[in-house]
Amino acid sequence: MHATYYYARNERCVAELQRLSEHFKYVVSTTVAEDNGAGMDVASCGWWDGNSDGSVTVKWKNSSISCVVIVCGL
Repeated sequence: MHATYYYARNERCVAELQRLSEHFKYVVSTTVAEDNGAGMDVASCGWWDGNSDGSVTVKWKNSSISCVVIVCGL
């Protein structure tokens, strides 16, 4: 799939999150790789208020693709 497809998915995710709560700023990162046995390392780091900010990571894969989505609410 083309990069603009993933960018559009990230934009849609941010729009849906904003609809749920406008009190946060959101960052969405998507990593997609062909699952050819080579492995994939993904990392994120943030510095924020642990009482109100946070993140969630979602991993998904099928027989040919691995995907990791990281969503941060600040």
